[in-house]
Amino acid sequence: MRPSCDRHRSSTSLGTSSRDPLTVRTVEAASVTRRTTRPILRAQLADGDADSGYERLEALPFVQTWRDGLGMHEAVREAVASRLAAADPVRHRDLRRAAWRQLRDELRSAGDADLWRYTSDILYLIQNALLREGFFPSGGQSLVIEPALPSDHGEIRAITRRHDSRDAAAIMDVWLDYQPQAFNPEGEVVAYRCSTISDDVAPEVIEADPITRAWLKELEEPVHQGLAGFFFRRWLSREEGEGPSAAQGLCWIDCKRSYFVLRGRLGNVFVVVRDLKPHEASLVEVGFRRIPGATVELDGA
Repeated sequence: MRPSCDRHRSSTSLGTSSRDPLTVRTVEAASVTRRTTRPILRAQLADGDADSGYERLEALPFVQTWRDGLGMHEAVREAVASRLAAADPVRHRDLRRAAWRQLRDELRSAGDADLWRYTSDILYLIQNALLREGFFPSGGQSLVIEPALPSDHGEIRAITRRHDSRDAAAIMDVWLDYQPQAFNPEGEVVAYRCSTISDDVAPEVIEADPITRAWLKELEEPVHQGLAGFFFRRWLSREEGEGPSAAQGLCWIDCKRSYFVLRGRLGNVFVVVRDLKPHEASLVEVGFRRIPGATVELDGA
């Protein structure tokens, strides 16, 4: 993941010019979404107000101009959304529903290149503290996923050796040697993700990796016949390892995007962690379950 930059203004205070009724309603509408666009505002507000509201929102000092819309400063957005949910829960719900319907309609005609954006938008609307923190960790840095380049391989190997055992790192080396397209680094590199479709796993990887073999065996069960699996083999950040982090949240979002791209082909998503406790509640919440007999011990861990 590579740090990304967007133009933004430094102030986060709410000035007197923002207190007219249309600006207040627009700020409330924008507080429930990850980003704001004119079509989303038109779905949330009366058509005659949406364009004027967008222009007023764009001029506010706590609003960032992104490549795909407007984004409110996280501290302001959380404060406004929390206040709205407490004071007028019906309006808070209706604004989220209107945004969801608009995003759902846009998603139907979205190209593959836009699926990451819409996946993030829809997941942001989830009102579940565990999932929200998992996908959008508080205080998270802005990161962007890009395919790994040969020049990234050294940093990827270094991150693996920092957090994983010798045997686990050796298996990741095989993945990197024979399946480099499975890696998406994040940063200089600040983190990486290794993932692929079960149909695409290289024979050398299958031979070297007992976890991949366990997943492939699971896919042989009758309930999975005819469907591929998405193998989310590893994510590691330079500082937090496999622990909760902004990099992990972005990996999970991109995993969901990949699932959308391949919808119809996929039956299951597979993920592995060394320490289940920090992630168990979120994984169970979205439907993951343990695979009986698929625990693998590497270097005694």
